[in-house]
Amino acid sequence: ALPILEIAPATVFQSKKMVRIPISQVLSLSANDAAWQRVTAVDGATLPAKPPTLFGVLLNDSFLGLVYQEDNGRKGAMLLESASSTTILRVLSKLTGKPIENAP
Repeated sequence: ALPILEIAPATVFQSKKMVRIPISQVLSLSANDAAWQRVTAVDGATLPAKPPTLFGVLLNDSFLGLVYQEDNGRKGAMLLESASSTTILRVLSKLTGKPIENAP
């Protein structure tokens, strides 16, 4: 069996649900601003308002984006926030073989 990525968010903007994505269906990994750009580029993706930076000096580097191919052939995307996003992205990169766009 192929490896499966399981994501169980602690909180989401809608109902909580477990997401299972076969590793082979991951299309891209991204961090920070690139995560917002990649996820918003996927048709049907809705995101909350992006938190502002303080005078453009402080950047929030806790976001990671994951774009994947759904079983029906359409693209899906997730924007996740975690204090461990850098570590999570490095692990996902090793598992999927995908580079991290805008890596911290």
